Amino acid sequence: MEIKDLNEVVKYFKEYTSKEDGKYYFHKEDDNFNIIITPDNNLYQLNTDHEIWGIELDTIDKLRIRFKSFIGDELENLSDRWCN
Repeated sequence: MEIKDLNEVVKYFKEYTSKEDGKYYFHKEDDNFNIIITPDNNLYQLNTDHEIWGIELDTIDKLRIRFKSFIGDELENLSDRWCN
C-alpha cells in the first residue's frame, strides 16, 4: 500500500504492539478487526489468533470493503471519543 494511504489508514486504528514482522493495530471502534502493517508497507487483516489471513489489502478501498463486510459499518465511523 502506498505511504499516503497508510497514513490515512492509521487515523482509524490504534497500534497495540510493534514486532519484527510489523506493527499491529486494532480499529478504534471495534477491537475485533485487527491489521498488521509490515516493514515493507504491506497491510493484512489478522484473524482472532493474530495470524495473517492471507488477504493483502493493497488499497484503502479494499480495506474499506473488507471492514464493512466483517463489521457492518464504515471504516471512518468513529464516535466522538476518538476525535481528540
